[in-house]
Amino acid sequence: MVRGKVKKIDRSKFSHRVKADSCAAKEAVGRESQEESSILAFWSEALDALEGRSFCSEDEAIYAVIDLVLERLTKGGDVEPGLRDFLKDLFDTDPELREEIRGILSIRS
Repeated sequence: MVRGKVKKIDRSKFSHRVKADSCAAKEAVGRESQEESSILAFWSEALDALEGRSFCSEDEAIYAVIDLVLERLTKGGDVEPGLRDFLKDLFDTDPELREEIRGILSIRS
């Protein structure tokens, strides 16, 4: 058994720190929720716009989605070289994502 002085914890400082951390966490979650809401609103509007169109092929539909993503990422500016190909590769390597696109958009085969 170790004997000696044990430093007493000032609980008021601790609880104040926990409250401050909790407030910061709530603010961070609030910002994250706002960002999520903004992203969800963008995708909802984008998909609504694309749902009204009919595509000749799955690739045409995917490129339409990619164009929307690029518009959002670049805000109408220049697209970095290779970014379009990178996004296309994402669709090509994710069968579940392609399946979702087929389920949401009107594709004539």
